[in-house]
Amino acid sequence: EGLGAAPGGGPCDYIDACAAPGNKTSHLAALVRQAMNGSEDSDAKKDKRKKRGKSNPKAKSTIYAFERSSARFEILQQRMELLVPKSSASEVAVCPVH
Repeated sequence: EGLGAAPGGGPCDYIDACAAPGNKTSHLAALVRQAMNGSEDSDAKKDKRKKRGKSNPKAKSTIYAFERSSARFEILQQRMELLVPKSSASEVAVCPVH
């Protein structure tokens, strides 16, 4: 299916094992969000995505962002708060892990 979608068309999880300072993580979140939303505009394609679960407001992909260094982990948390929305309507959740 491509980035942002599991084989059935739904969300999937990602691991960023060396996440700080957050540039790769925020870029990945943007790519996944774009893939989950799709760039197609036709009603037929939107209906097809909806049937596959891509329009489910509760369906989210999760990025687990790991960082070993305490100082770098703090930077990662700050950047994710600024760059990745925590809204329940967001298609992507980022979970910093220390």
